[in-house]
Amino acid sequence: MRKKVGNRYEVIEEIGQGGNAFIYKAFDTYLKRYMALKILKAKSATTELRTHFLHEQQIMAGLQHSNIVQVFDCSDPQKQVPYYVMQYIEGQSLQTLATTQKLPESVLVALISEIAAALAHAHSKNIGHGDLKPANVLINNDGRVVLIDFNNAQPNNTNSIEVNTSAHDSSLIGTLDYLAPEQIRNKETNLSSDIFALGCVAYCAATGVSPFAHDDEVEIMRKILDGEYRPLSELRYDLSAVFTTLVTGCLQLECEKRFNALQVMHICEQWLCAHGTTAFRVLNKFLS
Repeated sequence: MRKKVGNRYEVIEEIGQGGNAFIYKAFDTYLKRYMALKILKAKSATTELRTHFLHEQQIMAGLQHSNIVQVFDCSDPQKQVPYYVMQYIEGQSLQTLATTQKLPESVLVALISEIAAALAHAHSKNIGHGDLKPANVLINNDGRVVLIDFNNAQPNNTNSIEVNTSAHDSSLIGTLDYLAPEQIRNKETNLSSDIFALGCVAYCAATGVSPFAHDDEVEIMRKILDGEYRPLSELRYDLSAVFTTLVTGCLQLECEKRFNALQVMHICEQWLCAHGTTAFRVLNKFLS
């Protein structure tokens, strides 16, 4: 007999976990559909982490957008082991997609357009994602891009307690390969930090590796601070100047010199329009 959570959700299987929570595929016995269930680990159910977990749910619930995972239900925050329920995305992560095949430019532009749309919505509400990376971008079987894992999401200019890196300074938040220079230098995160991460994601989608990848964490930080990475044009000769310039514009060291999410959307939409298509059409056809 399957374990049931909240007298409603039957746990099917574990589909992921972080430092403080498990994520399960579950079946909603009331509405007869699959959901994603995030449960705080019992050992992590401190007052501080409970507060952070609730804050995460509230931020996500306030972001109603087709490219952002939706929250549908949650437990009483005072329960012994709190949880919340999200839409279940049947598909694959951008991490898997980018590391298993060479993605054509049309697909790259479509992906970045959809991610930028999600960021633009969050940024319009002054919310930064805080941990944008290929593993946190899902593409469902119809070609819809969905941004997940808002564990580090915070109102602009505030920091999160979550740490996803190991050997470096524990006050850093996010995933090291995708951190912006200001996050390393000043331990500060702002909306533009998401754009730097978007540039890293675009680079990884095109090449299969992040621009600052290295075995040594200290060397990764040095490369990020120096803006040292191999030009995308040297690795993907087939990409247009529009796409390589887009990546470069996101990876500017100074926050004020980077594109914003709306600008990235506009550049991608112009490219797609010039080619007589849309992001959804491109991705739906690619995955069919």
